[in-house]
Formats: sequence, C-alpha cells, structure tokens
Amino acid sequence: MSRDVKERFVSITRNRSCLALLPTDVQRHPGAGAGGAYPQHMSEDTALIQRFKTDPEGGYHELLDRYTPVILRMIRRFLKDPDDIMETYTAICERLRNSDYQALRNFRINSELTPWLSVVVANACRDRFRKQRVVSAPQSVISKLNDRQKHVFKYYYQDQLPHEDIAELIKSKHRIPCTTVEVTRDVQHINELLSVNKRWHLLAALRANRPTV
Repeated sequence: MSRDVKERFVSITRNRSCLALLPTDVQRHPGAGAGGAYPQHMSEDTALIQRFKTDPEGGYHELLDRYTPVILRMIRRFLKDPDDIMETYTAICERLRNSDYQALRNFRINSELTPWLSVVVANACRDRFRKQRVVSAPQSVISKLNDRQKHVFKYYYQDQLPHEDIAELIKSKHRIPCTTVEVTRDVQHINELLSVNKRWHLLAALRANRPTV
C-alpha cells in the first residue's frame, strides 16, 4: 500500500465515527446543501471530471480526498473484516491508477461519480470474494481417487477445461500417462461417487466462482 493511500485510509477510519454523526444526505453526497439540492456538489464533480482529462494524477488525488469516506462506506456494505476493507480499498486505488489513470481519463463528462464508484467498489469486493472462496472436493470422494483422477477432478471441475487439454496437462505437467478416453472415464467415475445433491452444490459454487468476461 502506498503511503498516501495508507494515510487516507487511516485518517478516514479514525474519523468514521464523526462521519456517522452527519445527516444522511450529507454522508451520501459530499458538499450537499440543505433540502436535498446539491449545486455545489454537482459543480465540484463536473470540475473534477474535467480534471480527469487534463490532469489525471491530480484528479485521482482529489477524488480520494473527497470520496474516500464514500468508498469505505460502500465497501463496508460487502465486507466487515478491517483487513479485507483495507486491502479492497487499496485494490480500488490501484485500479484507478492503472495504465496511467486510464479509468479516470476515459470517464464520460456527463456521467455521475457516485454510481460509477459504486460499480468500481462492487467489482473490487466481488474479486475479493473470489480470492477468499476455495472450492474443494468432498474428502469422501477424494479419498477414493488415484493421482490421475485427482488431477482430472481439479482440471475438469475447478478449471473447467476440455478433456483434450486435461489429458495433455496431466501428461506434460504431472508426467502421468493419460488419454482423452481415460479422462472421460475418470469424469464418469467421479460423477458416480458424487451424489446428485453434492454435485449440484459443487457446480453451483464453481459457477459462482468463475470470473466474468
């Protein structure tokens, strides 16, 4: 974590109790005025978005200065562990800096910052969930598999590779003789060991764990 990102995170975290004392509309919209109107907020956002085009690095720092409390609040809707929150916040900052601030430079002038940030945060939290989720085979099944079949299980269920690729990987990477026909038989054998209920839950977990395109 870079020093400026860490300092922002620590400062905001220490003062989040103060943030909670603010009116709800002010919490949700930095710079909001009374009565639900946000002329200053909207004007500042327009200027900030324009700055993304002319001075993306300066716009990046201004964005974090103004919106870090909002970003952290969004993250806490998904995550509770302080370390997870900090690492997700850091990942979001890295995304915004990537490729010479490309995400900021490509931001559309007529768009709004808060909805866009909510998408960025949701994607970062989803990636965090993926890293934490470990899909494993039931031990009752694993104990009945030989070495080749264990590799087949990993490549077929977890990596979702075609049978031809699985056979080639097992031969080249693990130095175990393997043909496509044997992979097909192994998959059938594993399916027989898995009950319908176990197989349904396993496939559902794997499907939820697949990265989006």
